[in-house]
Amino acid sequence: MTLGYFTVAILCGVSFTAPLMILLASGHWGYRYANQFLLSLLGLSCLLALFVAGSREYSGQGNLALLALFDLQLLFGPLLYFYARALTDTEFKMRSVQYWHFVLPPAAMLVWFGQLPLEETDWLVIPCAEDSGCSLMTRARFSHRVAGYLSIAAYTYSALQYLRPYREKIRATHSSIEDLELNWLRWLLLFFFGAACLGILAEIQLIAWGSFLLAPGQVIALFPLLISILLGIFGTKQKAIHFEMDIDPKPQQDKPTPQKKYQTSSLGQDDAARLWQRLQQLMNDGRPYLENGLKISDLAKRLEVSVSHLSETINGHAGQSFYEFINYHRVEEAARMLGSSDLDYLSISDIGYQSGFNSNSAFFEHFKKLKGFTPNQYRKQAREM
Repeated sequence: MTLGYFTVAILCGVSFTAPLMILLASGHWGYRYANQFLLSLLGLSCLLALFVAGSREYSGQGNLALLALFDLQLLFGPLLYFYARALTDTEFKMRSVQYWHFVLPPAAMLVWFGQLPLEETDWLVIPCAEDSGCSLMTRARFSHRVAGYLSIAAYTYSALQYLRPYREKIRATHSSIEDLELNWLRWLLLFFFGAACLGILAEIQLIAWGSFLLAPGQVIALFPLLISILLGIFGTKQKAIHFEMDIDPKPQQDKPTPQKKYQTSSLGQDDAARLWQRLQQLMNDGRPYLENGLKISDLAKRLEVSVSHLSETINGHAGQSFYEFINYHRVEEAARMLGSSDLDYLSISDIGYQSGFNSNSAFFEHFKKLKGFTPNQYRKQAREM
């Protein structure tokens, strides 16, 4: 890639990102508090990309001082981390102590200024193989680049740890989670983590053998900008999640016995049994599981009980989360409809929707998991019997 094409690519990317940043700044798209971190991430990407596009050489000491701007890449990790926190925790707000996460970039800049003018004897100038052809500047910036990659890897790994309890929490409150699972964020964080690890290996290769497809500055410009654009596209579509309950689901261990389940709860075992009977009657008579997007708070209002008590009852008696409990009933309803020859005029998708599923993918996934057949196979088998 020539410098001209590279510069054009960066300018096109920045031009695409600019209106997206305006939408985020307006506060009318996506989850407003989380978008503050997303907006900062996109702005930082554009700033570094434009700096690389405007740079032609790093030979003079004045230009070398400007390389301190690249230490801003140490902000990518914290911004990604707090963006994930804001999306997965509706009560999350930055505390004063958490702003220490943003101290490392200015500290790295001060270290770089202390390295100037560059000298071979500087303790941060690492040696490289004789035939690698590493420049003094490349060797002096090695620790800064690796620190950036390590920061991204560490923060993305930490952010990933919040996704599992988040998924458990939405399963405890929602029956349809296709728009809430944040699978796109999970894969994005994994991509960032993997790319950071590969970046560290590439830096080691650069020092050892001198082979590098792109200059370090080009990598910094292209990688964050392209990924941040994708993040912005999906991030603006993310709905704000509201958990209308006061429980904190933990990763499931062995299924508790009913007595153990309620010994620390304000809901007694007898009360839970009566609530379970009322819930079963509601499921049989009212069939609320047919409602798309049903939430546990909807059932709690109809039963006139607290959300936490209803959740405890479902967990204790069914051994399932609310998500699993409702979709079990939806699959049973779909199986009944698929087995009826009088409903052959309905398509598989129609049956899935009328059973309460919001998407074909969720319908097929749950049906295959519980019945061992796809809906098509189940209908065909029912006709052959």
